Amino acid sequence: MIQERLNFHPPSMDPAGPGFGPPPRRPAFRPWLAVLVLAAAGSLGCQTPRAVPRPAGHLAAEQARLARALHGLGPPVSATEAERAARSIVQTVEQARMASRLQGGAIPRNLAVNLGLHDWGLCWHWTELLGRSLQSENLRTLQVHWGCAHAGSTLREHNAVVITARGRTFADGLVVDPWRQGGLLTWIRVGDDRYPWRHEPWSEARWRAVAPDARR
Repeated sequence: MIQERLNFHPPSMDPAGPGFGPPPRRPAFRPWLAVLVLAAAGSLGCQTPRAVPRPAGHLAAEQARLARALHGLGPPVSATEAERAARSIVQTVEQARMASRLQGGAIPRNLAVNLGLHDWGLCWHWTELLGRSLQSENLRTLQVHWGCAHAGSTLREHNAVVITARGRTFADGLVVDPWRQGGLLTWIRVGDDRYPWRHEPWSEARWRAVAPDARR
């Protein structure tokens, strides 16, 4: 059942934790920026549901739609594997959304994390988490890639998982992105998205690293 794993906790972002590499540098805390963050979160909170469990029926419907999109990536993708990957994605995102108490939009959460008010919720956190989850599925007809847009830009860089049919090009892939709607899934073909995605295979080593113990 989809709701049986809602006791999941996102990985600790302890800089000393194995497998994560150096975390992004956090700027010094500035009270006036914190006020802006809280104000922004309050003004955008109505755009994204609070961190309450989504109905099982909604999750099941979302899983079915995502499975169709993954199967639609073309041969050699099997319907069974597309369904298994979709289930892993939907469950992982819902568990992380609940465990991290996500609410409000993506930008206020980014500001809060960078100011030290929250530990988790940046786009690369989601990419790392989803990539690890999908790697554990040992997919045979689908391939999982790390995508990055605007690499190196402090304000514009964005990361997401991109899934392709095995043997197809990155440009033929499907972007799977829970960050942009604050913990709600978005998926879209690479060529149809507004982000100029590029493959970053070196970042995928993070998926093969041993994850820190998620229990606090």
